[in-house]
Amino acid sequence: MMKEKFLIDQLTTTNANLVDQIGRMQTHIEGLWEEVGFKNEKINDLHFEKAELNEKFKELYKKLYEMEVRKSSAEKSMTEFFGDRTDN
Repeated sequence: MMKEKFLIDQLTTTNANLVDQIGRMQTHIEGLWEEVGFKNEKINDLHFEKAELNEKFKELYKKLYEMEVRKSSAEKSMTEFFGDRTDN
């Protein structure tokens, strides 16, 4: 009888410790999920920012290309005006 009481007490203590550990792990896991959520938001913000920067880059590249076309056209006109021959 004494041995059974000791075993029951020991199992009760072990059970209480396990329940406590599970509670701490659950709290930790909830914190990790919250952190994952923050990181997902940051990733989404960075994807949006990247898309905006790509759009700006395309616009600036297009403007630069147009400037180069105008510049080369002006140079061609100048050389033709002054009698130099150009061959495209």
